[in-house]
Amino acid sequence: GAGMGGRGFEVRALPGGFANSVWRVDAGPEAPGLGHRRVAKVFSELSRRRASAGDSSWGDVALKRGGLDSLGAGLVYASREGVVHEWLPGNSLSLESLLAEGEPLLECMAVRLAQLHTIRLPRQARALFWGWLRSMSDVAFRRGTRPCFGTSGRETLEREVAWAEAEVARAELGSPLVFCHGDLKPDNVIRVANDHGGADVTDLRFIDLELAGPNWRGLDVAKLFRAGTGGENTRPLTFEEGSESERALRAFAGHYCLASGVGDPERLVLEAKALLPLTWLEAHLFFRAASSLETCSTRRETLSELAEHRWECYLGTRAALTSYSAELRRG
Repeated sequence: GAGMGGRGFEVRALPGGFANSVWRVDAGPEAPGLGHRRVAKVFSELSRRRASAGDSSWGDVALKRGGLDSLGAGLVYASREGVVHEWLPGNSLSLESLLAEGEPLLECMAVRLAQLHTIRLPRQARALFWGWLRSMSDVAFRRGTRPCFGTSGRETLEREVAWAEAEVARAELGSPLVFCHGDLKPDNVIRVANDHGGADVTDLRFIDLELAGPNWRGLDVAKLFRAGTGGENTRPLTFEEGSESERALRAFAGHYCLASGVGDPERLVLEAKALLPLTWLEAHLFFRAASSLETCSTRRETLSELAEHRWECYLGTRAALTSYSAELRRG
């Protein structure tokens, strides 16, 4: 169905994330018609559990149907089992590049994200975020699962989720919802190389759209500028006033609101600051769920350590949801 049947292909595993298997597919002389390199992704059980209606290809398909192929990797084929994309020559962004390169890159990133957020949503769409948390909790705490060492139990986590949901509702972050990427870490944005092999700041493409769908715009922005995922990262976890990350966030918010034609940049900054703790809570539950499904003891230990770290990050930023939600309520 992907137009890749027959012989003459060289397939190599690519370093991927924690949820899916990703492969580079090169056509040989016996495979006419493919033309050039593709990327094939096979969805894991965990990816399907997190996705809207269990279909991890929904975000890629929505991008194509919306006529915004130029924002993504060029979808070739999609099904519930996986997707095939064009190969994008270039490199992933990083938080360091966003902070170091300043206005030109921040403006382009803001314009591209504003375009992504314009994709039409289904009527009466609801935020996907709370469903992610509950589905990951069901996997992490299914019967027979070993407890994640040192972290809190299901009762505590369910209490935290209920508290956070109430805080978000009071801050009126759920209106309006937009078509969010859902996992907008900088390394899920590719800066495509130009014809001469150099980086083109104006051609940024979104990849890994398995979590795309209705959510709060601030969730994407918070993940884009979030620090603290690397062991050597010494930046503060929160967007402290005047910090490098906070200045970049403010510059980005100005460009985003100008590009979208709606919204107050200061409100977007507050939304990102308020939602930052929830990105850590979601990551914690994801790694707990991934650990519960892992059969390799070494990899399971690594996933458990990542879950521990994300839980600590959540606790370290939790107060921001309360304080910035209060600011949003005050208007």
